[in-house]
Amino acid sequence: MGMKRPTIPAVTALLLLIAGCSSGDPSSSNVSPTASDTPQGQAPATDPMCESVNDYALALIELSFLASSLEELLAVEDIAAAPSAESMHDSASLVLAATDDLDAALIGAVEAIDDADAAEILEAYHESLAEMTRWIATTTLESTDFADLATRFESDLAELEALAAAFNDIDPAPLGDYLDRACGTNCGLANYSNSSANTDTATKYDVATLGKEISIYYVDNYEPDPVITIVDGSLYLLDENLGPASAGVSITDQYYNDSTDWCVELTNPSGRLARFTYSAQSGLENGSC
Repeated sequence: MGMKRPTIPAVTALLLLIAGCSSGDPSSSNVSPTASDTPQGQAPATDPMCESVNDYALALIELSFLASSLEELLAVEDIAAAPSAESMHDSASLVLAATDDLDAALIGAVEAIDDADAAEILEAYHESLAEMTRWIATTTLESTDFADLATRFESDLAELEALAAAFNDIDPAPLGDYLDRACGTNCGLANYSNSSANTDTATKYDVATLGKEISIYYVDNYEPDPVITIVDGSLYLLDENLGPASAGVSITDQYYNDSTDWCVELTNPSGRLARFTYSAQSGLENGSC
C-alpha cells in the first residue's frame, strides 16, 4: 500500500538565522570581546543573549536530525516487518523527546532576546515547528502497523499541510534583523570555528548522521552488522561513503546486536564535552556507549 510522504518542513532557514547571529555592528553594546581584546590564554566572553540563542540552535540541530531520520523511515513504503515498525516508533519517541528539549531551550532564548517583536517571531516559528513534529511523531506512535499509519496520514493530510503552510508563512526578517544588530563578532554558531563549542557541534553532526544512516540501514538489512569506519578522512558505513568526517573526530566505540540495540560513539578531545553517542535506545547523547 502506498503512502503520501509526510513532510517536516526544513528548518534550515531558521537555523541559518540563529547561527547567523554573527554579523552585528562591532559598536553594539552587546558585542563580546574579540580575541585581540582578551588576555592571552583565555577564551573570549560569550554574550548571554547569544549563548541562549545558540543553545536553542543546538537543540534545533538535534531535532532536525531526528526528524529527518523519522521522515526517511516513513518514506519507505515496504514497512511490514516488526523490526521496521519498532524503528519507526523508536524514532518517533526520540522526536517527541527532542521537541520537549527544544521547548525548554526556547524559554531561555525568549527571555534573553531584548526585543518583543523578535521574540514573538521565534516563538511563532517554534510553536509551528513543534506542533508539526509532535503531530507526525504522535500519529506514528499511535499506529499499530504501516497500513494503519498510511490511512491516518491520508485522512489527516490536510491538517498536516495546513501546519506546514503556517510555518512557511512566518516572516523571519525582523528576527534576523534583531540578531544582526544585537550580536557581536563572537556570537553565533557560525563564528565558533576555532572554539570547543564548535568542535562539539561538529562531532554531534557526525554522530547524528551516523545514527540516521544506521537506523535506515536496519529497515532493509539484518546482516552484516552496519560497521562504521573512517578511511582517508571520510565516514563509511560498510563500503558506503557517508561524506567527510570532522577534523579530529575518531570512532571510540560501536556495537550492533539488532535494530533495537546498537550504539556508535565518536570523540574529539578538542571539544568541551568531547564524546557523543547515538544509540537505538536514546538517540543523540553526550557520553559513552
